[in-house]
Amino acid sequence: MSGRRRSRARAAAAGAALAAAACGRQAAEGRELATRYCASCHMLPSPAELDSATWQRWVLPRMARRLGLAVAGDPAAVEVVEDGTSDGRHVREAGVFPKTPALSRAEWERIEAYYLGAAPAALPRPAVPAVATGIAPFRARAADFRVASPMVALVQIDAARRRIYVGDATFGASTLALLDGAGRTLATWPTPSPVTHVQARGDTLAVVFTGRLNPSDAPSGSVALIPGWRPGEAAPAPAWRVDSLQRPVHASWADLSGDGVDDVVVSEFGNLTGRLAWYERRPAGAQRHVLAEQPGTVATVVRDVDGDGRADVLALTAQGDEGVSLFRRAPDGGFARERLLRFPASYGSTSMQLADVDGDGRDDIVYTNGDAGDFPGPVKPYHGVRVFVNDGRTGYAERYFLPMPGAYDVAARDFDGDGDVDLAAIAFFTDTAAPRPLPFVYLENLGGLRFRASTVAGADRGRWLRMDAGDVDGDGDDDLVLGAFAQLGAFGNLGRGSAGPAAVAGPAVLILENTRRAPTAAGRSRP
Repeated sequence: MSGRRRSRARAAAAGAALAAAACGRQAAEGRELATRYCASCHMLPSPAELDSATWQRWVLPRMARRLGLAVAGDPAAVEVVEDGTSDGRHVREAGVFPKTPALSRAEWERIEAYYLGAAPAALPRPAVPAVATGIAPFRARAADFRVASPMVALVQIDAARRRIYVGDATFGASTLALLDGAGRTLATWPTPSPVTHVQARGDTLAVVFTGRLNPSDAPSGSVALIPGWRPGEAAPAPAWRVDSLQRPVHASWADLSGDGVDDVVVSEFGNLTGRLAWYERRPAGAQRHVLAEQPGTVATVVRDVDGDGRADVLALTAQGDEGVSLFRRAPDGGFARERLLRFPASYGSTSMQLADVDGDGRDDIVYTNGDAGDFPGPVKPYHGVRVFVNDGRTGYAERYFLPMPGAYDVAARDFDGDGDVDLAAIAFFTDTAAPRPLPFVYLENLGGLRFRASTVAGADRGRWLRMDAGDVDGDGDDDLVLGAFAQLGAFGNLGRGSAGPAAVAGPAVLILENTRRAPTAAGRSRP
């Protein structure tokens, strides 16, 4: 090689090194700015969580608007009603979208460049394991609950009475139905809004009316205690209720005030605003005690977690700042928040249960993430079922993960009767491009946090949004009930993109009867 050519080569290499160094500095600056501004609201997102097209089209414009910057084609501009409705007022009063930018346009462009430069062109496919059919101890049979296009927002088993409550949210005709253990409809009541949670408390029903099922900040939901609600009769007036709740989705009842009367912890999921609060039952109404002013609380568990004799609140939160928090009860009656687990904002947390999965005498956290309704996007390889083991010292650590696109709920019970905790999970946003989508999976506990995955003929189709577990036929083992949801436009972006649900071909409600025991005519069971 001539001297001139060597000089040109050295100059080119030096230029490439300078360009690489400049790109490295810009990426470092972009990450530092993202850490400063984005991580102030939630866990710092990694560029690898989404493909570059999704970052550019959907996520970055929303992030910009949350920081007070408007960008061309901003999809967040339609997230809130900007008129005189209560929806819009709540969002404006909360300052969700600042009027003054939190950073300069140049700083924002460096954040954009960091994410778009480091994001993959496509996400890897989920490593879904092989799933057999016919191993799980269940037999599927359709309930006779009939809705032309089901929007089942609730299935709840009342094992004491061998009944099933079904809440359907069909637009303009929300109902609460009561089925017997065989799936026959006993009664159907119209409801003022969709029912998302029910608890039978003797002859009283504790009911959560969500208000608007689709994303909303309007305070149109309520929680009510309704006494003597019997088949064939109109619903009586509530004995106690709390109104003006922001899209409540779950309630936990417990005596938090120490007066012998159960109070209620309400998960006001909302949309852009919301809260987690407990409402103290008083003769003249209710007193609200706010635990967290943030949207997205999915569910709570009230339990004395630390053994001090006082009830604590464990809460799962989605909608941006995702994670599991423990609200520890103090001697003075207040609550102190402790974050046990935090998840990326793209995770889409959907359910949480406490169960001793590894058999060491301590409750572990069983968790699903699979919500994909906020915007179109790719199938996510990190959706699925997780077990976070309680180590008894420093907290919870992930020890099991089953990839399951669109995972939406999980039930942790000893389904096969061998003394350990098995898992059953459903998925709503299934991978429709896969040769065999996975809407239901049963995970038999083999010990040592190893599970054998299988499914059930009849449950391997449909789009299951809700599930509950309990002994619905009185034979001594736990059954499952699944609820389907077919109205794809109910949640804004629901159903768009490759992970969107297809039309529901199966029944609205499916009973998975546990075949480990056979019911007798007297309602007892035999091995």
